[in-house]
Amino acid sequence: MLKLSPGGIVLSALNQSRVAQASIEFAKEFFDKSFIYKNRKAVRILLVASHFATLFKSSNARNIDGLRLQISSFDSQQILIAVKSNEKILKMYSASFRLIDSESDVMASRYKSLYNEQRELRNLSDESRIKLMSIDIRILNGFLATVPGATEELVIEILSERVSFTGYSRCILKDEDYLRSPMAVSVGLPIQDLAVCDVISSGSLDIKDYSTRFSTGMKEIRLFIDLVTSLQNPMSEEFEDLSAGKLINVWFKSPADPIVFESEGSRLTVCFTQLGAELNNDPTTKESVNVTNTEKRSHKRQDKDLSTKRQKVYPQHLPESIISTESTSSEVEARVVSQTEQFHNVEELGPTQVDKPKSLFD
Repeated sequence: MLKLSPGGIVLSALNQSRVAQASIEFAKEFFDKSFIYKNRKAVRILLVASHFATLFKSSNARNIDGLRLQISSFDSQQILIAVKSNEKILKMYSASFRLIDSESDVMASRYKSLYNEQRELRNLSDESRIKLMSIDIRILNGFLATVPGATEELVIEILSERVSFTGYSRCILKDEDYLRSPMAVSVGLPIQDLAVCDVISSGSLDIKDYSTRFSTGMKEIRLFIDLVTSLQNPMSEEFEDLSAGKLINVWFKSPADPIVFESEGSRLTVCFTQLGAELNNDPTTKESVNVTNTEKRSHKRQDKDLSTKRQKVYPQHLPESIISTESTSSEVEARVVSQTEQFHNVEELGPTQVDKPKSLFD
C-alpha cells in the first residue's frame, strides 16, 4: 500500500498470514529532485505486492540511477513507474491500483500519541500503559550474529534489573524420532545498557519481582534489522546512515496487543508491527509434541499388539459348539430336509435351486 501526503510517501505491506506489517516512510526531503503532490489530504492506494517484487527483483542501488513514480489522475487508477539504469536505459512500467480508506499505519501513531498522553495521567494500571524500550541497533546486530539462521522465534524478557534476548526453535518429533532438536540461545545485559526503559510504572509495589516478556518472529526481525542497516548509499555522502548509533524503539502494551518496532530518522522511518503478539508467556516451555499424535501412536501400538497374523486353523482348535465329530448321515439328511421345507412352492425357486435346472426362457 502507498500513502501519498504533502509530507511524503509511506510504503507498507502485510505478510500472507496478516500477523505482521512493515512500513517505510520517505519524507519529501528524501527525494533528490522534486516531490510534487497537489492534494491537501492524504490518499491511500492499494497495489499488488507481486508486481513490485517482480519489478525490483534484479535491481539494487548500484545499478539504478533514478526512479520516478507518477500518477496523473486517481480516476485512471494507473501508476507509471520509470526506472533509469546506470547504462542510460530507461524502463517504463504501468501498474493498476485501487483507492482505499483504511489506515494501515494507525497502530504506530496511536501508540505514540497514547504514550505522550499518559504522562499526565495518574493511577494508570500497568495493563493499560504503553511501555517503551529503546535499544541500540548494534546490540541487536550482535545478538543476531550469534543466533543460527534456523531459529524461529525471538523472546525479549524485561526484568527489574536486566533484559534478555532469546532465540529458540522447537523440536520436531515423528514416530518418536527427533527430526530437529530444540535449540535456544540467550544473551542478557543490564537494564542500564538500554537507552530508554519506561516499562515499570512508578506506582508498582513489587518492582524487584517485576517481569514481562513478549515474542515475535525471528524472520521478520531479521528483515527489519537488515532493512535498517542497508539504508545507506555509498555513492552519496549526504545520505542518512541509519545503522550508525541508531536506536530501535519498541512499544508494547498488554497481552495479545500489537508490538511496534521503529527506527526513526529525519528523512526515513522504518516500522515493523507484530499483530497479536504473545506477552507474559514463555513459548520455550510449550510442548512441541502434539498430544493427539502421541495418542494415535499409542493406539497404533495397541492395535499392533492385538493384531494376529493369518494362521492355519485345525478342527481340534475349534470349540465343540461349532464342530461335532459324531454326526451321522441320517442327521445330515434331516438338516437338509429342514432347510428345504421353508419353500412351499417349488416353482418359485431359481433355476439352480432345484434338482433339475430350469431354463431362463421358461
